[in-house]
Amino acid sequence: MKTTWAKNTQGFTIVELLIVVVVIAILAAISIVAYSGIQNRANDSAVKNDLSNLAKKIKMYEATNGELPKGGSATGNSASFPAITFSVAKSSYATNGDNLHYCQGLKSGQETFTIAARSKSLTTFIYTPESGFTESTSGSVSGHCTAGWDGGTYTRSYGYYMTNNQWWPWTNG
Repeated sequence: MKTTWAKNTQGFTIVELLIVVVVIAILAAISIVAYSGIQNRANDSAVKNDLSNLAKKIKMYEATNGELPKGGSATGNSASFPAITFSVAKSSYATNGDNLHYCQGLKSGQETFTIAARSKSLTTFIYTPESGFTESTSGSVSGHCTAGWDGGTYTRSYGYYMTNNQWWPWTNG
């Protein structure tokens, strides 16, 4: 007995299926990249918001006490920042190095401060009362504390202690 195949067979060829799989893979890749960019922007916004709020607390302290709060020592990993406790969005910060610094001292004879932080996107944000926010994708967070202070006299405090992978108590609010 002779078997004949129907000429109107329904189904997809392997080529058609491969094209569909490739299109789905391209759409998935685009979605992942877009999601990553959105996540980075959200982390950057959270870090900038933290710096802005911390700057306001520092200015309130200065208005109340007539001086800026002192940080810890100018060398080593200083955890002290006795004047202020402040809650940060810890999940938005990079944890592969220094990620939050407060520095205080004299610049051009004026008492001032800077705050710097690095988000998970590895963007470093620096806040100074004189110029507001600046950002950089290179350099270290601690670099803003090493130059420009009159006679190198300044104090600083770290937010994250990378040796023990923990946040210092002043960041827990």
